[in-house]
Amino acid sequence: MRFYVPNNELEMLEEERKEESKKEEKKKAPKKAGASDAEESEEEEEEEGEQMTAAKLLNEKIIKAAGIGEFAGEMITTIPEVNMLIPRGKYSFDLYSTFAKLHGRSNDYKIMYKDI
Repeated sequence: MRFYVPNNELEMLEEERKEESKKEEKKKAPKKAGASDAEESEEEEEEEGEQMTAAKLLNEKIIKAAGIGEFAGEMITTIPEVNMLIPRGKYSFDLYSTFAKLHGRSNDYKIMYKDI
């Protein structure tokens, strides 16, 4: 499956970032004592190094909408490489307080305890 990702969302994001950087520059109007222009330009280059593409922006929006971010709660235990019949294959069990996560080679499953 392929997705066409238009660049208009990316352009809007870049405009927002430019506006935010202008606001930050106004706040930092008096230069830091002891900070050279070379150090400041290095900091700007590091920020620019994390280029956002339209595809990455779409990916972030999907993750945010689906609620599948990094926070999953505290893992209670993990059981590595359990042979299973359904779904077929070897899976690692990660047990959390409200759900179990099965991680295999090609598929990941999240099973809520309330659904069992």
